[in-house]
Amino acid sequence: MPGLIAVINDHLEENIPMILEGDFILPEISSSFSNARIKTIFIHEPSKDQILQNYLEREGKLQLHRANISHAYGNWLAESCGKYGVPVIEPRPWDSAVDRVIESLQARF
Repeated sequence: MPGLIAVINDHLEENIPMILEGDFILPEISSSFSNARIKTIFIHEPSKDQILQNYLEREGKLQLHRANISHAYGNWLAESCGKYGVPVIEPRPWDSAVDRVIESLQARF
């Protein structure tokens, strides 16, 4: 987290927009900033079957153990988001995802 915080601070100081994305960015990082220019949202896939299907389509084989772990981790992250006031949305339907992100962030700020 210290490295991510340094990168974010650098972008804030230089006034350079950025999107920081990744499976291992914890919701608590957003609580370490009081800058209104920082927006945080978590896109959560609640369906273990969909996660399994995603792995199958992307990598060509069933990965039940990996899907179980991803599902449990995603649920834990979504729960953690509540502790830090980070909005959580589902990825589907795709055609309304951007609108739902904007609505969630506007409702928060």
